[in-house]
Amino acid sequence: MTSFKASMKETDQGYIILKGSEAKKKLSNSCTETYRNLRRKLLETNILVEFDDKLIFAEDAVFNSPSAASNMVLGRNSNGFTEWISEKGKSFREVQEIINN
Repeated sequence: MTSFKASMKETDQGYIILKGSEAKKKLSNSCTETYRNLRRKLLETNILVEFDDKLIFAEDAVFNSPSAASNMVLGRNSNGFTEWISEKGKSFREVQEIINN
């Protein structure tokens, strides 16, 4: 299984994948049309650029949910609350629970 180095931060504007983050080049068949269109738009506007066998975010990209962000990185439908893992090994959901308690 290939892993990708990607960073996401939550802001008032939304969930931002940071410039320099990596993404899977090929979308899986399970990826919905909405996310296929979003990926196409990111490629057409050079926010996502091809680099060797993966894609790189050439600039920060804002998404409306952590799952939309993780879908773009992983190239498949995913749950951003469990897929995004902090440097300390906690899922985004776990981090949220700590912050909100």
